[in-house]
Amino acid sequence: MGVRPEAMRKISAILFIVAACGSDSSTKPDAPPVTPDVAVVPDAAPDAFVRVPDLSCLGNTPPSNAPATVKLSGVASDINLTTRMPEPVKDADVGAYRNNMKLTGATTDAQGAFTLTVDNPSTLPIEGHIRAAKDGHRSLRLYPATPITADLANAPLLLLSDDNFEFVRRYIAMKAQDAGNGTVGLLVLDCTNQPVEGATISVKQGDVELATPLRTWEATALQAGTYLIFDVPPGETTVTATYNGMAFLGHDIGVVMATTSTTAVRPGY
Repeated sequence: MGVRPEAMRKISAILFIVAACGSDSSTKPDAPPVTPDVAVVPDAAPDAFVRVPDLSCLGNTPPSNAPATVKLSGVASDINLTTRMPEPVKDADVGAYRNNMKLTGATTDAQGAFTLTVDNPSTLPIEGHIRAAKDGHRSLRLYPATPITADLANAPLLLLSDDNFEFVRRYIAMKAQDAGNGTVGLLVLDCTNQPVEGATISVKQGDVELATPLRTWEATALQAGTYLIFDVPPGETTVTATYNGMAFLGHDIGVVMATTSTTAVRPGY
């Protein structure tokens, strides 16, 4: 099956949490010809702008409390391979979990939207995640970068159909995927939740590093700081990143069979 590079770029760009920035290519009118009296050496092209990540939260003290009620909301979506645009996934089962115990659940509406209200009588930070599932789609787990201490809005649930997942894996990422293993989606962010380019990621189970070239699709050409790690065995998995020798805040996520576990890593709280 042949796929045009343009289609790959457009479909791949939809996969990630942070949108790419466009550029203004407006054309200026031609200037009138000028004959200089002396030879003029044109200025060299300016260096390309390189954004310096904000690492100000590195080493911050973690929050010690959270509201007694927390709302988690967002949209579940798939990709329409014809239009190359996201489309809502309705009637998906969505739930909030802590320690693999379901706290509350909901069903996505016609626009793919959901809202979960989590009771938190202890008022402690919630170390949990969101799960989404629907027949014919690859199940998803979304892990926050840090424990939840406030309402979480616009949580993205990329609930790819089984066929679309295979399309992305085979023709865009071009990686192997055993049916008994899972997949990890990882986004590296700075303290202002902007993507970090040039970081080194780590996805480990025990002492085994799984973010190897054989498994990892580095999608920084499409979205800075974005990676998909395929064929990850089920089990507790630690994700983190380093940038210029500085270690970001790591955390654990769960990887399960035939499921994509997505998360982000940040320098700190």
